[in-house]
Formats: sequence, C-alpha cells, structure tokens
Amino acid sequence: RESGEGRYDIAIYPKKNKEKAWILELKAINPKREKEKLEDFEKRVNKTLSEALSQMKNKDYKKELEDYGIKQITELAVVFAGKKTFLKI
Repeated sequence: RESGEGRYDIAIYPKKNKEKAWILELKAINPKREKEKLEDFEKRVNKTLSEALSQMKNKDYKKELEDYGIKQITELAVVFAGKKTFLKI
C-alpha cells in the first residue's frame, strides 16, 4: 500500500489509535564475505540500515498512519545478511 511518497514494506496497525504502530523497511545485502574484514561488513550493514531509515523519513511513510490519527509510530529498519538479521530504530 502506498503512503506518503512511496510504499513501505510492512505496516502493523494498532487496534486502537492510542496504541503503537510499526512501519518496517526490509533490505537484503550479501553476507559477510570470507576475506572481508568485520569492520567493513559492519559498515555495510550500518549504511544499509541508515539508508532504510532515511527512505522511510524522506518518503513520509508515516503519513497514512497519521491520517488515521495514530500518533505513536515506530519506524524499524531490518537488514538481512545471509542468516543474520540486523535492526535499527
């Protein structure tokens, strides 16, 4: 569903407007490569998490929920790297 200037991946609506809603933006990256330094891998993960959060803010994904009167909205970036999952609020 579109909201603001684009589409979120997942939105979890509360039953009551006074409860918390969640918007999730999902991203997938390649897992850590054998010769890749851990520091470089962590930079890739953090960059992708930050990009996902920026995308949600820049495209105003909260708009639809706010239009329903929902005030408590958490935007959550989720990055999958192989079997590992990383989150950032």
